[in-house]
Amino acid sequence: MDAVAVVLTVCALTLTGLNLKRALFARAPEFVDHIDNWQAIAAVGHRFGAHQPKVTIVVFGDYQCPFCRALEPRLRAILNSYPKDVAVVWRQHPLGGHPEAMPAARAAVCAASEVPFETVNRTWYQYADSLGIMPWGRLARVAGVHDISAFEACLRSSRPDSVISRDVAEAERLDVTGTPVLLIDGDEYGGAPKNLRRIVTRDIDHPDS
Repeated sequence: MDAVAVVLTVCALTLTGLNLKRALFARAPEFVDHIDNWQAIAAVGHRFGAHQPKVTIVVFGDYQCPFCRALEPRLRAILNSYPKDVAVVWRQHPLGGHPEAMPAARAAVCAASEVPFETVNRTWYQYADSLGIMPWGRLARVAGVHDISAFEACLRSSRPDSVISRDVAEAERLDVTGTPVLLIDGDEYGGAPKNLRRIVTRDIDHPDS
């Protein structure tokens, strides 16, 4: 191999490496922007956790999203550690590429009419591999729903659609295209940061930082 060929090969490998690095960083959860009107966004949705939180985490999530599934126990652990300081607001954002995401979101909204949404959310992710396989009424019963007739009547109605449409419209306004997307006291992250707990504890200790 002559000198020119060696140089071209090295350049090609370098560019490939840079493109791979860019692709990896593009997929990495990272700070995107600060949303000034985040309190209005956090005022709508399924809220659980502290009633007067120091930190509020808004999540746009999808029930067939593996990253959302991995996020759920992390959020639960944070809420268990800081029950008086942290609240989570869940906004439904079922993605078009996930065939069971919309039915799962509709069923979650209906189940939350009787059972705390936090319980419904946890159950749906625990049974994520069964979505679309297990009947929704059976899954609702696992979550603690007793009035299955009312649950199934809700599924036949348009009530869950209005809730989901509202959340999806908000996601589109924020240019949210994937899940999960988090707003932590208004700071938007394109994914769940690895240092999520550290971010939360920082904001608890220094709420004005």
